[in-house]
Formats: sequence, structure tokens, C-alpha cells
Amino acid sequence: MKIAVDTSVLIAAAVEDDPRHVAALAWLQTRKRLDRVASLHAYAEAFGVLTALPIDPPITGHVAIAVLTRLAKVVRFVAPTQRIYAAAAERCAQLRLRSDAIFDAIHAVTAESLDATAILTFDDADFVRLMMADGPRIIVPSRESP
Repeated sequence: MKIAVDTSVLIAAAVEDDPRHVAALAWLQTRKRLDRVASLHAYAEAFGVLTALPIDPPITGHVAIAVLTRLAKVVRFVAPTQRIYAAAAERCAQLRLRSDAIFDAIHAVTAESLDATAILTFDDADFVRLMMADGPRIIVPSRESP
């Protein structure tokens, strides 16, 4: 089964103090045969979130890269194409969504283009509004185990 991993799950898996940490890790460390993929945009978002966390000491850019390098051992990051960006923008326009919705749309359209079975996210409400009826189903790690 191919699972597209959202930034929210990457962050929860990486940050031990995150209350969703155990649920996220269950999906990333399971022995089940899962092909875990994520938009390279999630890599950039995760870098931004990790380096902005209000913790002491703060996470440096080099530490964030090390964390993402470890995650890349279990999640394959895929670069979105121009077609994916255009399709994400078109979906937002059709649904009359604005602003940051485009970033979730990039994840959704990337997952669809990779024929993912599901999108793994803690931000299910953001994805419900974006998904096509025949697209990947949404899995919230704290509500469903691998």
C-alpha cells in the first residue's frame, strides 16, 4: 500500500514532546509493507516548522536537515512537477479556496499523481475539502493504526 505522508505527521514523528509522536511513529516504523511518499514541499515545510519551534535550545538548520535525512530513510520525498503545481492551483480555484490551501493541495495532488492509497495526516479537515471522490482516503494516525 502506498501512503502519502503529510507535514503534520513528519513533525509529530520528529518531535518527541509532540502529543501525536507515538501515533505518527507507529505509521513510520511499522513492519508492514508500506511505500511511504511525501511531496518535497513537505520537506521544506518541515524544515520551516522545526527551525521555528519555540523550544530551548532552538533547532538549528543543520539539526533540522539531520532529522529530515533520518525521515528520508522511511519516507521517499518526491519533487512536485509544474503540472502538479498547476493542478493544485486549479483545484483551489475551483473550490474557491485561498491562501495556504494551495500547500495542502500540492500534497493532495502529489499523492494522487503517485497513485497513493491514502494520505496520512493529523490535519484531516484541511484535506477533506480538497480530495476527489475517487482519490486517496484520509487516515488520521491517532484514529487508525497501521
